Amino acid sequence: MLQKLLERGLGLVSTLILARLLVPEDFGLVAIASSFVALLELLRMFGFDMALIQLRTVTQSHMDTAWTFAAILGLAIAALVASLAPVVADFYGDPRLMPVLWVLALSAALNGLESNGPVMLRRELHWRKDFIFQTTRKVAAVIFTIPLAFLWRNYWALVVGTLMGRFASLIASYAISPYRPRFSVQARADLWSFSKWVFINNLLLFVQQRAPNLIMGKLTSAASVGFFGMAKDVGTIPTLEMVMPINRAAFPGYSKIAGDKPRLRAGFLKLLGAIALIVIPAGIGVALTSELIVRMFLGERWLPAVPAMQLLGLYGGLYGLQSNANAAYMAVGKPRLQSFMMIAFIAVLVPALLILTPRFGHTGAALACLVAAIVAVPLNLFNVCRCLEIPASSMASILWRPFAGSAVMAAAVSAGLNAFPAATSAPAALVQLLGSMAIGASSYGLAALALWWTSGRPDGAERWLIANMADRLRRRRRA
Repeated sequence: MLQKLLERGLGLVSTLILARLLVPEDFGLVAIASSFVALLELLRMFGFDMALIQLRTVTQSHMDTAWTFAAILGLAIAALVASLAPVVADFYGDPRLMPVLWVLALSAALNGLESNGPVMLRRELHWRKDFIFQTTRKVAAVIFTIPLAFLWRNYWALVVGTLMGRFASLIASYAISPYRPRFSVQARADLWSFSKWVFINNLLLFVQQRAPNLIMGKLTSAASVGFFGMAKDVGTIPTLEMVMPINRAAFPGYSKIAGDKPRLRAGFLKLLGAIALIVIPAGIGVALTSELIVRMFLGERWLPAVPAMQLLGLYGGLYGLQSNANAAYMAVGKPRLQSFMMIAFIAVLVPALLILTPRFGHTGAALACLVAAIVAVPLNLFNVCRCLEIPASSMASILWRPFAGSAVMAAAVSAGLNAFPAATSAPAALVQLLGSMAIGASSYGLAALALWWTSGRPDGAERWLIANMADRLRRRRRA
């Protein structure tokens, strides 16, 4: 969590500064180029790191084989990106994409050459070193991007910043771990049996995450892609971005107890309850205060992103609920279940994008994401109940309290916002945003506590949180 807070904090500060220096078209142009590179990088997304975590015993041969495949595929992808750059620029009718893709091709090559030694840090739960490694790239990218944006005032600051961040990650991957790779493919059979499903999942994940950018890039404009990207980046920080580090730790943790189904079920439900306590109110809070967030942090020219941010705030709160299910599928060695759930999401998302984007632009793309989540998330939660043999009533008993408490919070925040004139300046927006946050936190906290108490104080995330806070207070008194 500390790593993600630092990473997203740096990212948010960087985004807020860059939003004042660059125009939406700059962000959109880089988003289109990055989406194409990510499409080709799927060719190396076999999830060998997940296979190394999931395997009961990992040998030097496993490590070397995983690195060899990653290096070969990374260099091949770099060559493909560079050779196809003119074709992509012609397809989107923007010659600026060609040199941008050439630089991003070099970034892809560096990515493939990284050591996979840090994977063992996750496997053995050495989170302190993993924290250092994961933050290195973000810090380096910010250090280079912001000064270059002040100097150049165009999209090249984003492109070169990305490249320097990837170079820093390459150096850190070898510095943080004593493992030194060698060329070998001896353990390919062991890795492939698990990784083929991970590859399919990564392919589907790409379609899910990048389809809005690619479709908008063709049907609308680079500026529209920029508005959508900014709305998603800022609007999902309190939800999806905060859940990611939880799930990053959950996968190796689940893998260690995968053979103990009762313990795995209990751990999953407790973690689901903790996630629900965070993402549901956070998503609704973003939806209610999106205009204040934009006026305060991004500026007037980003106001067209407000409707999309409202929808994506709700999307982040809902989608975050089922994100932990993927870690459970992977831990019990059933990644194919994740594939089926992602197919269901995409089957709704892509048609919705094609229908709504031409009519409503970036707001339509955000609505398509929300519609897909409304359909797919309950299906995924039902499926994980079957996989882990969890009674539906047990999951419902965990989720209803955060939803009910969030409804109370929404009513309180809405009443507070309606009591004052709409903010039209950054200082007024800041005052109303801070006030809304105070009202939301207090009303939700009291409602959630009251609902838990009147429900008989069941075991779950609320009990763990209260017990943890009480233990900390006792230790401080003793000190």
